[in-house]
Amino acid sequence: MISDRGMTSLRVAATLAHVLPGLGARIRHGDRVILEVDSGGLHGASAHPASSPAAEPFTSAVRRIAPGGFRCAVAHAHRRRIEGEQLRFLDLEPGCDPVVDIRVPRGGTGRAGGIFCVPVAGRWLWGMAAEIDATTAYRLGAELVEESLPQPGVHALGIRPDVATDVSLLYAETCTGPGTSSDAWVQELFESLLARWTVADLVDRLTERVDLNQGLS
Repeated sequence: MISDRGMTSLRVAATLAHVLPGLGARIRHGDRVILEVDSGGLHGASAHPASSPAAEPFTSAVRRIAPGGFRCAVAHAHRRRIEGEQLRFLDLEPGCDPVVDIRVPRGGTGRAGGIFCVPVAGRWLWGMAAEIDATTAYRLGAELVEESLPQPGVHALGIRPDVATDVSLLYAETCTGPGTSSDAWVQELFESLLARWTVADLVDRLTERVDLNQGLS
């Protein structure tokens, strides 16, 4: 059955592909492509992280789904798992997790830590998603975001939950592209908040493990 880690990667990808226009995903197991999440704007796209060099090219035999449909399907599967149902991904054997490669459109970028930026009509939209409780995400990020604004070239910046997939999203909109001071500033801010979210997640997991061990002793 699909693991918690595998399900989380699907939830994060579903949110990002839904929010960032042109962003897609390639779902695979090893070298075999299982599903393409594509809004139709991925011509000339690149994968992040890089897909396996031997991965199958686009073919009509590969299943395809639009980002909105993918998000709905992932959200439905997530709810079923919460209710205790054991699931597997499409035709994968039980115990096999899918690998998710996020694909950015031409002109878009993917940064370390799952930070993505896509161009849209003279603007650049940024997004980063993580499995973290919305209340915690706000608590760790609100002050950092508020202290950072206003910032030249940045039109929007905020944190919001995706209630369908249960992940939190950090987003930004800028009017200047890659290589500018605004680009560097947004990336630094995203990386700072990613570090805070990661530490909080590790602490929560360690606390849960300690509580479980104490309950079993």
